[in-house]
Amino acid sequence: MNALLKDLVCQSLQYRTNNDKFFELNDRILDLQLTDSDFDNDFFESFDPKERFEMYTMVVRWVDVPYGLKILKDRLIFETDWECVKRLQSMLRHLRSQGFI
Repeated sequence: MNALLKDLVCQSLQYRTNNDKFFELNDRILDLQLTDSDFDNDFFESFDPKERFEMYTMVVRWVDVPYGLKILKDRLIFETDWECVKRLQSMLRHLRSQGFI
């Protein structure tokens, strides 16, 4: 599963400005019915910081909210790139303001 997920995520990052292809890839990711266990630290660390920065916004769309929150909170602990940390903090603040936390 990890190899397929990584391939789909890489393609999704590549095509994020091509709406049709991007949405098709995201639908394929959604079809995998992922949970937080599919997004471990090794998975995230296999991407560079710029890619992780983009992924954090998308991961909450790929999984149910409780899994997304756990992923973001876990990544806040392990993320080493300052821009990514700020993105995670911002996303968690937004989710908190919407009543998800």
